[in-house]
Amino acid sequence: MGVRMRIAAALAGWFAGGILSAATAQIGSFMRVAEDDDGLRPRLEAAIRAYSPVSGQGPTIFLAAAVHVGDQQFYHGLQEFLDAQDLVLFEGVGGPGAGNDPRWGTGPSDEVRATVSRNRARLLCTLIQEHSQREGGYPATLLDLRDHAGESGRLMVESAMIDAWSQPFVYGVVTSDAGTRVPYVMSLGSDGALDGEGTAADIVVSPVYAPEPVNLGSTGEGLQQQLADALGLEFQLAAMSHEGPNWRNSDMSVEQLMQRLDDAGFTGEGEGLFDLLSGRGIMGRLAGFGLRLLSFSPRLREMTKAMLLSMLAQADELMAAQVGGMADLMEILLEDRNQVVIEDLKRVLAEQSDVRSVAIIYGAGHLPGIQKAVIEDMGYRESGVRWHTAIQADLASVGVSPGEAKMFRSMLERSIERERQRQERRNR
Repeated sequence: MGVRMRIAAALAGWFAGGILSAATAQIGSFMRVAEDDDGLRPRLEAAIRAYSPVSGQGPTIFLAAAVHVGDQQFYHGLQEFLDAQDLVLFEGVGGPGAGNDPRWGTGPSDEVRATVSRNRARLLCTLIQEHSQREGGYPATLLDLRDHAGESGRLMVESAMIDAWSQPFVYGVVTSDAGTRVPYVMSLGSDGALDGEGTAADIVVSPVYAPEPVNLGSTGEGLQQQLADALGLEFQLAAMSHEGPNWRNSDMSVEQLMQRLDDAGFTGEGEGLFDLLSGRGIMGRLAGFGLRLLSFSPRLREMTKAMLLSMLAQADELMAAQVGGMADLMEILLEDRNQVVIEDLKRVLAEQSDVRSVAIIYGAGHLPGIQKAVIEDMGYRESGVRWHTAIQADLASVGVSPGEAKMFRSMLERSIERERQRQERRNR
């Protein structure tokens, strides 16, 4: 396999949701596949894992798995959760690189705290609605909400109960003139008192009155956007906003990544890598042509979704077999970029004592290495996990029977196993 093809293979897995290296495959799982209805409704689930300091001193750290092509509802929920954190460190080759995002600063302003508090109140409202649907009524208090959230939701509620000025949210339920019960969550603003103006104004949010969704539109005709369009899914960069005041780019710049590729002996290949991802060049055009064919066949589209789920579920085994000539490339794509976000996180822990929660959103293949550093180097322990459906396939809707679905899964498993064995033979 030539250098350009190796890069294409690696990036296909990287941007589809991340890849796991052999060194980190056993540390923690951030992607899994679940099945319903005799395998006719497979779904890819992505994790948000929470970590608490062993000493009790320090912010809660969340590691959220990025899936670069997924369902709209997945991105809506992920955006709501991330916007509610004090600080978000995100993956994004092409930004300023290695801690140079201009949004880095000595600490959040009251304007930023107001935005984060409003977003955090919205997250609480979503959790209140989930409680109502699950328990048949609104929680009596936020502590009641926490205590009924289960293991997967308890820490998420705890991290959201305090506004960005470190004051507890006010929660209550009122009855409207029409007799409807309306829950609300309120922050008293920067002054901690009722009324006020500017950043001191009260912030009141209710799940009954949801904000209008933001339509970011398409970000272009790159390969990932074409894949999303062909499968009836969303592309992360088009579905989510990374421009919030509490978001920080924590990745290499294009120039830094291309320089590392050159230093590792991939001279001149960096431009081809970005051509592929943007849909430029002959490889990008051929891939785009193949993807557009999916939009004409609902059956092929759902089968392709199911195939994508199976491949992502076993990506760690495939990549563990692709050592040898891939080692230097994988060190750059995974370990070197991980080091950027790890150093940024250490900087936050050392310099920003007022930060109570930090979320890192990166491709799932990066997260076991970041998790290892959080636990072994920073003194944290895992304290919870919550799984979210990222992609759902519906084979029954296109006439696939349970027997056909089973046969399709077996075929995929055999193909993946043959590829793994082929790579192992090549590397001997």
